[in-house]
Amino acid sequence: GKMLVSASGDNTIKLWRVEQVECLHTFHDEYAEPQIVAFSPDGNLIVATDNLGFINLWDIKTKDCVHYFNEDTCINSVAFSPNGKLLASVAQLKNPIKLWNIENKQCIHTLDEHEDSVCSVAFSPNGKLLASGSWDRTIKLWDVETKACIHTFNGHMGPVYSVTFSSDGNSLVSGSKDQTIKL
Repeated sequence: GKMLVSASGDNTIKLWRVEQVECLHTFHDEYAEPQIVAFSPDGNLIVATDNLGFINLWDIKTKDCVHYFNEDTCINSVAFSPNGKLLASVAQLKNPIKLWNIENKQCIHTLDEHEDSVCSVAFSPNGKLLASGSWDRTIKLWDVETKACIHTFNGHMGPVYSVTFSSDGNSLVSGSKDQTIKL
């Protein structure tokens, strides 16, 4: 809660110290505009996606890009697992959800049961579940260990743009273009 990361149309990612409103470092992406940024659970990595389909991992200590994954199209959402060992990503254009192993930098599995593009992914606080919201107006709940879809939630009348778990993991919240939030 002491740092903030931001992405900008000037091809920069900035790391901020919140209390002093001070920019600690500026990461430059010379090729593309960063779109989505997030911290790893341990706070040592920043993941940043760009409009060309790259997912870059930046080391906060060394200030270096330590790895990148290529999705070949714009990324809609990324999420770190609570233990920081997995990264879930979804790209536009009906691409499957990809699970990346952060240690060996490999895609270890794809999840592909939505009928349209996935807009958002989120891990449960215990890391056992992954939720995905889609343009197909559904939310799917995935078992991270078995990679199986264990439930599909229906009820939204428009694309599901956002999903997140409550801090205790007992509730899932979704937001949709249909102008509703569902619990």
